[in-house]
Amino acid sequence: MPNLIRPVDRQLLAPFLDYCSRYGARHDESFVPGAGFEPGTNEPAHVLLDEAGTVCGASALLLGASWGRSGRGRFSIIHAGGDEGGTIHDYRSLVAAAARSAEGCVAELYLFLPETAAASVEALESLGFARERIVYGMEAPIDGALVATPPQGWRLDPVAADDAHAIGEFATVRNRNFKEVLGAHDASTEDVLEMLRSDTALPGGLLLLRDRNGTAHGTLFLDRDDDEGVLFVGAVTVDREVRGQGLGRFLVRSALTFGAERGFTKAFLSVNALNRSALSLYEGEGFVQERAMVCLAASVDALASLG
Repeated sequence: MPNLIRPVDRQLLAPFLDYCSRYGARHDESFVPGAGFEPGTNEPAHVLLDEAGTVCGASALLLGASWGRSGRGRFSIIHAGGDEGGTIHDYRSLVAAAARSAEGCVAELYLFLPETAAASVEALESLGFARERIVYGMEAPIDGALVATPPQGWRLDPVAADDAHAIGEFATVRNRNFKEVLGAHDASTEDVLEMLRSDTALPGGLLLLRDRNGTAHGTLFLDRDDDEGVLFVGAVTVDREVRGQGLGRFLVRSALTFGAERGFTKAFLSVNALNRSALSLYEGEGFVQERAMVCLAASVDALASLG
């Protein structure tokens, strides 16, 4: 008897979350559904049930906020088969059901899988997903002795949640620099506000790099990672016309100094594998590759037609 696909309702929520807790982090732990998760239009979820009614697969999407505005939804989990691993048919059922729930909301769906999850990558590629890019997750120990010194004429200013102008500046500078990053999409002022107000936000963790005239030329975002004692480092950007002055290194060292002052013991960031200049900068500041993740993407229309 073939496995059955079902949307997650109140009755299936607990076994769905149990499956997520056991298998979600094996692929991508970034947004795995957990306590407080409620499936809905912006986060549709499905389970695969075996003939005994036991959950043997799960999928969930992120379609709201920045994902919806960008037109690209993200899988927060896609996993089948438990410890044994799922068949292509199992993944087909989960992917098609997820895609149908995304119709009219976004045009594409994407996800990240470890390079080591070769069987899952192969299964999804056989269903029409294409490799978009490789992203490295990198870690560095935080040394309390490090002090970040700004190049002459430059400063790093925190952005307050009630400073609408600075929030707009952050979005503008971040977006124009992320144009160079494959797969990145623009952040709105609403997205920046969500960063400031999230449960993991750190006071003073959203920053603008300014020149002596107060003009913003770079960004930095520091957040509390899911792992205890780990600082997440993101949105490390510097405008092209002011590069070559040590500003990128100053941002990275500022992040590590910020973490040391608040008791963090490790820093984590992600970087596109093709961004050789950024990789060289991070490696020079003590970051080492911890994992390699494959980004897979496909159109909603193509995936919905699988079912």
